[in-house]
Amino acid sequence: MCLWKQWKRVRTRLRELRALGLPDFVYIHYANARKGYWHMAEVR
Repeated sequence: MCLWKQWKRVRTRLRELRALGLPDFVYIHYANARKGYWHMAEVR
């Protein structure tokens, strides 16, 4: 949750999630999500 809160911009989330090695459709979907920090922290 703390990392997600630090990655405030969509561009930053895209870059960081891509660096984790996630498939394209997954990191694009997660980076553009408008859910809260705690909700996104529970997504697997």
